[in-house]
Amino acid sequence: MITTASLDAGAKGKKLTAEQMHEELDLTLELLQDQHPNFGFYRSRVRVMNSFKKATREITKPLGRDEYFKRLMPLIAQISDAHTCLDIPEKIIKKYFTLNPKVLPMLMTIHPRYAVVSKNYKGLKAGEKITSIDGRSISQILIELSDFVCRDGDNKSSILNQLNAGFPWYYYIAYGESSKHELVVERSEGGLGILSFKAKRLSSILPAFTRRSTQSKNFMKTKWLKALQAYYIDLNSFMPTNKRFQKRVSKAFKDIAKKEPEHLILDLRGNEGGLTDNAAHLLSYLVKQSFYFPRFYHLPKEQLKAPTKIRNVTPSPKGKESHIDVANAFISLVSGWMGNSKAIPGGNVLINNDTARQQNPFEGTIHVLIDGGTASAASMLAAHLRTHGEATFYGGVAGGIPGRNCSAPSHAYILPHSQFELHVAWLCHLEKITKKFSTFKPDVLFVDKKADSFKKDRLLDLVKKKIEVLYYPPIPKPKPRSIKFFEYHYTN
Repeated sequence: MITTASLDAGAKGKKLTAEQMHEELDLTLELLQDQHPNFGFYRSRVRVMNSFKKATREITKPLGRDEYFKRLMPLIAQISDAHTCLDIPEKIIKKYFTLNPKVLPMLMTIHPRYAVVSKNYKGLKAGEKITSIDGRSISQILIELSDFVCRDGDNKSSILNQLNAGFPWYYYIAYGESSKHELVVERSEGGLGILSFKAKRLSSILPAFTRRSTQSKNFMKTKWLKALQAYYIDLNSFMPTNKRFQKRVSKAFKDIAKKEPEHLILDLRGNEGGLTDNAAHLLSYLVKQSFYFPRFYHLPKEQLKAPTKIRNVTPSPKGKESHIDVANAFISLVSGWMGNSKAIPGGNVLINNDTARQQNPFEGTIHVLIDGGTASAASMLAAHLRTHGEATFYGGVAGGIPGRNCSAPSHAYILPHSQFELHVAWLCHLEKITKKFSTFKPDVLFVDKKADSFKKDRLLDLVKKKIEVLYYPPIPKPKPRSIKFFEYHYTN
């Protein structure tokens, strides 16, 4: 959520006192502990509380908001919920932070142990591997930058996806501004090389790190692949209103019914989720039975309190002053449904009895594309489709934890001194009541490590090739090349 802030080691403006920061640390811990169902789920309650105590002890003198942000953000990220994060309002950025810092100047894609140069740049060749930056190994950098990424669980796929959306900016958050950067590179001609590059202003490279639009205007694209008898749906958000989403999906499946394709390709890469009602509506066209989506709601036992000012992220419903009123009305309602709820550590669980019913479900073969950007409602949909339907999943590990996803809060708490905004999710969706969690892995794992992966869609090409092999079977030979070998050969 901190996508607009650019921090600077020499941040301007008045510093915060140690006492002010101590007060905000106590307030942040109180809100997380009292309101978030995930508190103590991924990390023990004692461990989280001790980390706040340690941070309080270590802050003994005034700090600028940039340095304070670096102390506070990792404490919130350890809750391990993509919807619980820290945001810096635009007016605070303009007043206290540098808006256009100097950052790493080249395009690269980060992997667990190295980075791949994406485009030729002043002596760097596309495809060469960077093993360290400014004396720090890529593995070390990933560990340290993950403190600034809000994600579900310790999902490395999600972390990589978010860092690759703006790596120079995240690198700057962690290590500050520098006029030049030194890289150790595995050269294409063999051996290691040490290269030094001048930093560039963020505004000069920012357009290169744009992500697929999640705005409702462009949330869905379709294409009829007649030669393959396949229908392609590129769905990058569940955020549009129910009416707009359902109208667009219904139109697509009417077209599908008319064309009668053998295959449906559903592209959920980069889909960070949205409204679960929309995900349930799409599922009703993909599975052949009624289902609950989600099965359980996990929420606090007690009413939400606002120990500091709040801001409504979205307009509050009629008759309600804020979304806290809406949340408390739901919590009160659940507490009255004792026969339909049960108490568990961290709050109450409500059994969801709202079923989604099928609407002339697709009868052909379903292929689903996922990656580290497939999160929240999108990863939940993938999990339900695997459980209740039949589909083959391709790509990377999904960015969400499909068995346990929390809803983005509709209000934010304004910390009284820094004016940072704290978003605390209070409602989580559960598939099972369990302390265990797991990531969603594809059936066909595909990670494109080519230099031009940011502009060539080899995963979609692979799926098309596989459909082509299935739809037009090759003439039998004494030793036919198997699909498994084909996939291996193609990905390399």
